[in-house]
Formats: sequence, structure tokens, C-alpha cells
Amino acid sequence: MSFFKEETREVMQTIASFFKWLLIAVLTGTAGGLVGSAFHLSVSAATAFCTACPWMLYLRKTGDEEVCDKPSASEKFHNLFNKKK
Repeated sequence: MSFFKEETREVMQTIASFFKWLLIAVLTGTAGGLVGSAFHLSVSAATAFCTACPWMLYLRKTGDEEVCDKPSASEKFHNLFNKKK
């Protein structure tokens, strides 16, 4: 009788472990699916906006010129330690 109790307990632990990992897999898959869907929708919205308003690309170019004139963080770091004497 003790043998059957021990075997039953092991089987129940295995089933409980299976359902625990199944729940973890479902939650992980759901979170990954939601993030992937949100990314897809944002890319689709950006593509639709660029298709509907192509003139916005011209406004983007004026902003880039101001940013490119400023040194980047890596350039500042490089200049900090490589000063010419």
C-alpha cells in the first residue's frame, strides 16, 4: 500500500509541475505576442503616415542639420582623453 501512495504522490507532483510550466509558457507567450503585435501596429501606423504625408520627409531633413552640427557623446569622450599637446 505504501508503494501506491508514493507512486501517486510522484505522479501528482509531475502533473503539478507540468501545469506550473504550462502556465509560465502561456504567460510568456502572451506577453511576447502582445509586444510583437504592438510593434507591428506601430510600424504599420508609421508606414501609413509616411505614405499619406510624404511632405513630412522634407521637414525631417531640416531637423537633422541642427543635430549633426553638435558633437556626439562619443566624440566628446574621444576628445576628452585624446587632447593634442
